[in-house]
Amino acid sequence: MSPHSLLQNSDRPGERIATLVGKCILNFQRCELLLKRLMPLVDLALDEPEERAKHIESLSFSTLGSLVTAFQEIAFRYDGQNREDPSRPWSALRIEKVFPTEALYAAQRASLADLVKARNHLTHHFLEDHALQDNDSCIQAEQYLERLLERTREWLKDLQRFAGFIDQARVQLANCLADPNVSCRLFRAPPADANEWHALDEIKALRSAEALKAEDGYTDLDAALEYLKSLGVAPDAFMQIGLNSWQQLIAESRCFYLTKEKDEISGRWVRRYKSR
Repeated sequence: MSPHSLLQNSDRPGERIATLVGKCILNFQRCELLLKRLMPLVDLALDEPEERAKHIESLSFSTLGSLVTAFQEIAFRYDGQNREDPSRPWSALRIEKVFPTEALYAAQRASLADLVKARNHLTHHFLEDHALQDNDSCIQAEQYLERLLERTREWLKDLQRFAGFIDQARVQLANCLADPNVSCRLFRAPPADANEWHALDEIKALRSAEALKAEDGYTDLDAALEYLKSLGVAPDAFMQIGLNSWQQLIAESRCFYLTKEKDEISGRWVRRYKSR
């Protein structure tokens, strides 16, 4: 009997083995396709769209092994692990799964490494280990493939759970970026329109400080800043949104009138503001 003759014949053992091999290979390919979809969603760059497009295109030529290696490097870390990369652009965001312990992190990496090893073994070495020349060898092969099929389902479910986690994180990220108090600090840039200015915490704080206003409706800016300090607002909060001073914040927001007068007694310049 020639090697692997039972697999070549149309008997039931051969058909069952071929079916199991096919199911396993399909699940490995599903894992590979899922990783190709997840990679660009995990590592986000909010600028340089051309470079990002090239990166996404390059993924279509990646093997399962290289995808798993790249995915683990950017998608997983354990609590307390320092993953700061000074070479990453300031506008790059990353969605990560943070494991509470290093042991759980290592177990996840080992599981995905096993995924690659199992796929390579099935693709390149299955027939070396299972001659398929008699019923016993076929039974052993079936048992191996049934265990492997169940394992591929577990790997696929694991990646699908992570895909669900990423989808949730992207929704949360989009909601955060819609808030100027997040996006303006992230990009160190002032609000883009009147609605964003009105929603900014610093503007709300300046308005609350107008409780100190004089009879003419204007509030001394220095007194207001002392009040803001008592509320926990940082003295240099304007720098967090890319501005150089509180005066610039007030002027660019167009939410207030701003005056500048010289005190006749002290000789210092006094800035006052009031809401428009």
